[in-house]
Amino acid sequence: MEHDLINPAIIITNFSRSEIASTPGVIELPGAKIVMAHTTTIDVYDLNSSTVTSYPNTHAYTQYGHMNHNITLGSNGRLYGTTGASAQGTAAGENRCVIYSVDTLTFTFQVEHVFDSLVRTANGKLTEYNGKLYGSTNFLGSNNHGHLFSYDMTSNTYNVEYSFDRDQDGAGFSAGWTLYNDKLYSTSRTAGMNGYGTLVEFDLNNSTLTVLEHLSMENGRSFRGSPIVWDDSWVGINEVISHSNINIYPNPAKTELHVELEMVNLMEVYSTTGQLLKSIQNSNTINVADLRNGIFIIKIYNNEGTYTSKFIKE
Repeated sequence: MEHDLINPAIIITNFSRSEIASTPGVIELPGAKIVMAHTTTIDVYDLNSSTVTSYPNTHAYTQYGHMNHNITLGSNGRLYGTTGASAQGTAAGENRCVIYSVDTLTFTFQVEHVFDSLVRTANGKLTEYNGKLYGSTNFLGSNNHGHLFSYDMTSNTYNVEYSFDRDQDGAGFSAGWTLYNDKLYSTSRTAGMNGYGTLVEFDLNNSTLTVLEHLSMENGRSFRGSPIVWDDSWVGINEVISHSNINIYPNPAKTELHVELEMVNLMEVYSTTGQLLKSIQNSNTINVADLRNGIFIIKIYNNEGTYTSKFIKE
């Protein structure tokens, strides 16, 4: 369904109970498309034509589980997610939780990493930082209380970044990991000092985890709660140039990005995780040829204020 604050909800398509056996992951792609991954099917809704295209039988769920978590658009242009296994598999390709990727043109399913059989599920959503995806498991690690992991999208390397300790760090890190200022934030849903979970911070520069709060019934127990960071200064939400006064082209861009605006004081290009990649002063054109293919953010400053928009490098 789709819904806005003015018009009533509109049903896009109906599913049978057997089609939605798990909580689906939904994401918007450039080009006005909504992608939903559920069980072993990917559905793509075109906002312009109001049509749904289904890609069923992406994989065997008895081998790689169900797609039942949120999906992430990587900076390399592929979708990434994790599956949940309905039972503990023992053989190498039998009912195992995996990290998978999906091509956004053909929507084909590709296994990136197969978890150990003790990992029945990973956390709700993968988070990208410096070309790596970060997430957490419910088991394994040096204490068998789960661990924070990374997956390098270029080298296809899986690495355990931190092993959780129930009493010290909390357990059941099922929520998403929110990236802000080179740090990841998340909550656990159990254990910790009070037995009700924790709010934690993981510093990506020195690989240290700090418990910011031992949660309780009084201060807010976490049930898979992903932290939200609101930073007005970064997105320039208080000072936005009118959309009617600006045109950014071409989008997608291959070598250069142009801004149709009478005066530009500064242009900055950021990754989708907030890292400043390029900047140029007093110019309406910025070279993007050296950026890898994917989605980026451009921020434009002039005397009227600040404008922020996404663009695609291809």
